Amino acid sequence: MSLNVFLSERAKEKILYLNKIRPDDVKKINDKIILLTQYPDVSNLWIKKLKGGFSNCFCLKVNKYRIKFGIENGDIYITEIDDRKDAYR
Repeated sequence: MSLNVFLSERAKEKILYLNKIRPDDVKKINDKIILLTQYPDVSNLWIKKLKGGFSNCFCLKVNKYRIKFGIENGDIYITEIDDRKDAYR
């Protein structure tokens, strides 16, 4: 089963920004997002459920970046793509 992926405006802006300064990192991020469409069948992704008031919110690790996403109605909504040092603030 493949899930649909939707990016927030903030995530789109971050991808465009990173594409200018680190295109290799963007390729790795895109590859992991493609693998994420097979969730939960894929097992080689580093995915962690977020704690606190977040329900159905997860974090995907891609090198030094963290992709925050949620799953709702069979769709994946990527809300943020941040550097690790900024992701948990």
